[in-house]
Amino acid sequence: MTTGTTKFSFNRIFLALDNVLINTNWQSKLIIQTTVPLYKWRYKKILHYSSLTPNQLISLIKKSDKIIVHGGFGTINLISKYGRSMPFIVARLKQFNEHVNNHQAEYLRFLRNKLPVDYQKYIFITGELEYSFKKFILEKDPKTILKNRMFNNQKRTELMLKLENYLSAYEDTIDS
Repeated sequence: MTTGTTKFSFNRIFLALDNVLINTNWQSKLIIQTTVPLYKWRYKKILHYSSLTPNQLISLIKKSDKIIVHGGFGTINLISKYGRSMPFIVARLKQFNEHVNNHQAEYLRFLRNKLPVDYQKYIFITGELEYSFKKFILEKDPKTILKNRMFNNQKRTELMLKLENYLSAYEDTIDS
C-alpha cells in the first residue's frame, strides 16, 4: 500500500483495511509507504516505510500480489508500468482532511469512466470502503489493464491533454 508523500493522514483507509485484515484472518505481510504513520495497527504483519527510493518502490510493486494506492496520477502511472495485478485505488478526500481539495476524486471519476465496467470496482471514491476492501482482498488477482488501456505512450499523451482540460474546467467552476 502506498498513500503518497503528503502531510495529510489517511486513517480512513488504514482503519478499513485493518478491520478487513483482522476479520478475514489474512496471513500475508502488508507493506506500507506513508509519511504520516499516526494510525495504530491491530494487524501485526506490517513493514512500514516513511519513504522509498523510486527503485525500491518499483521493486516492491513488481513483487506485490495486491496493491492499494491513493488516487495520485504519478503513483497510478507507476503501478500501471510495473504492477502485475489491477490495483485498488482510493481517492483522498477533502471532507476527511486527507487533501486540500478533491482533485483525486475528479481524476478517478475520469479514469473510472475509461475502464471496462468489470474493472470500475477497483476505483473507489465514495461508499463502503471496508466492504470494497474485503471483496478486493479475497478475490483472485485480476490482471492489470491500466498499461494497455490508459498508459501506453500515445494514450498517455492523449490522457494528459484530456486530463489537463478536464482539471482546468474543474478549477474554473471552483473559481467562479
